[in-house]
Amino acid sequence: MESVWVFIALIPKIGAIILKSMNGSSASHIGEWYCEQVDKVLIEYGPEHFGAIVSDNGGGCARGRRLVTDKYPQLLGHRWTPPASSASSAELWLQTDIVCLSRCMMHGFALTMGSVFAHPWAAGILKACKAIFTTVTKSHNLRAWLKEQIKQLKKLPGYKHLTWLVQVATIRFTTMYNCMKSVLDLQLALTDDQCGQRTQGTADQQ
Repeated sequence: MESVWVFIALIPKIGAIILKSMNGSSASHIGEWYCEQVDKVLIEYGPEHFGAIVSDNGGGCARGRRLVTDKYPQLLGHRWTPPASSASSAELWLQTDIVCLSRCMMHGFALTMGSVFAHPWAAGILKACKAIFTTVTKSHNLRAWLKEQIKQLKKLPGYKHLTWLVQVATIRFTTMYNCMKSVLDLQLALTDDQCGQRTQGTADQQ
């Protein structure tokens, strides 16, 4: 699995714009590499146009964010003395703290969902869905049969949305939901008697 990094700018009244994307799979020291890449983006577009930098709080990103903060204290507010302004010192320091503490909301949500899926009840369901995915994808005959089932089911009203089974990626909490949903959506095909016979045959071969 490759490590793809995308730098996105959020601009008021415009929205999100992709500034740059790259493959970071070969990076050995994520913190330093992250700081170097952010520095290139800031130099290209001008640090004066940025109000904050947001990333997840993984070890490499956290270190990279600290390195960027040390290099651009006037941008991120780290150890920054507020300039003279009509605003009160308290208001300026509050703004500084908000910028300094910028974090990725989805990273925090992913950690929360990880705890939810770690509950025995949810973990059991996810484990069963993973087993279904593994069993189907490891059997050539079963995989081909299920693809044909999906093709036929999509001809029926209400089944046009059917897609193939989704694999779980541990660091992507949305794949946990998508995996379980794909199994639920294919319930009609997966509970078919022929599917059960083919699954048993696959298990016997293994």
